[in-house]
Amino acid sequence: MARSSTKLTVAFVNKIPHPTKGQTYYWDSELRGFGLRVGATKKTYIAQRAIRGRTVRYTIGNHPTFTAETARDEAKDRLRDMAKGVNLNAKKRQDKLRGMTLAQYYADYKAVKELRRNTIKDYDNLIYKTHLKSWANTPLNEITSLMVRKKYVELRETSLASANHAMQLLKAVINFAIIDNPNILVNPVRTLSQQDLWKSVPKRSTWLDEAKLPYWYAALQKLESEVVKDVLTFILYSGLRKNEALGLRWENVDIPNKLFCVPETKNKVPLWLPLNTDLLNLVKKRKKKARKSPWVFPGDDPAKHLVEPRRGIEAIHKMMKAQMAKNKKTEDAARTLHQFGLHDLRRTFITYAERLDMSSYALKRLVNHKFDTTDVTARYIGTDVERLRKPMQAVADEIKKHLFKKSR
Repeated sequence: MARSSTKLTVAFVNKIPHPTKGQTYYWDSELRGFGLRVGATKKTYIAQRAIRGRTVRYTIGNHPTFTAETARDEAKDRLRDMAKGVNLNAKKRQDKLRGMTLAQYYADYKAVKELRRNTIKDYDNLIYKTHLKSWANTPLNEITSLMVRKKYVELRETSLASANHAMQLLKAVINFAIIDNPNILVNPVRTLSQQDLWKSVPKRSTWLDEAKLPYWYAALQKLESEVVKDVLTFILYSGLRKNEALGLRWENVDIPNKLFCVPETKNKVPLWLPLNTDLLNLVKKRKKKARKSPWVFPGDDPAKHLVEPRRGIEAIHKMMKAQMAKNKKTEDAARTLHQFGLHDLRRTFITYAERLDMSSYALKRLVNHKFDTTDVTARYIGTDVERLRKPMQAVADEIKKHLFKKSR
């Protein structure tokens, strides 16, 4: 609702009542385009002018922070800009976008994307605590190609895999920002491809073969931590990924029906699997020691699950190396023995599974690999969890054949 124009003064503005609903506009009689918008709680000075046939209304500020006179002076400057064709609202939006930081854009990216909890935890760590922390409060449009190159080379000296991971996240956030931010013309991470700076991390193919598996198992039995011993055994006999095993909850373990479920997997498809004899005995034992924890493999704090057991892994490696060095048939292998990771146990499970006479569809279900989208047959095969029980047990039995066969 608009009122007839009159000179806007402090005294006049103070007397104007607030409407119970809607807004009322008062226009200054001396400066065309200068006005006051009055709502239920605020009185706001504005400048208004047509630009290229469209009405643009610019907010100057609220009364009494701005008085009528200071607002009129500000309006003169803003109306002069608008007379030159400058859309002040568009300029304000661009200025706001220009100042938005990496952390702010990452927060928007995270809110829009459907990310798993572990992925969010991983990305938060990169942005707020580690690799990209020094850029978190930097306006995104100020991150240059030169900065990216220097940062990548610096991170690469510590860990190539971590450097690639950080830059891939940065690239994704900037691509997300470019859609709305006209101040970012090119993603600076592109320079790594353009200048051939990306270095691929060699894919590990290590696993515990027949020569190493007995030494690994013997060292495992000597660990003091029962929970670490149990989670490593669980991964060996199930082939789960690290986060799938460490994050296993009791609510997803069905002991009576000898089943367990991983609700959040890498390919976002819930995974139901049978508990083979070894896994069933393990979870029954753990249930007795659950300490009211929701986690099958709790950490020191029962409210949290175990994180990657690095000390346990290092201890096993040390014991394996010492024992293998004592055997003439394995002493050479002991010198170059790699320190296994949790994914080595998954590769071990898959390797022994591939030796068995089972269908490729059953194997893919056991390890939760996606089917080839070009394989028409796979689309029609419904693999019931009970059909996986025999293959699951067979893999465990095959692994156990080699646990006690140390080279003589």
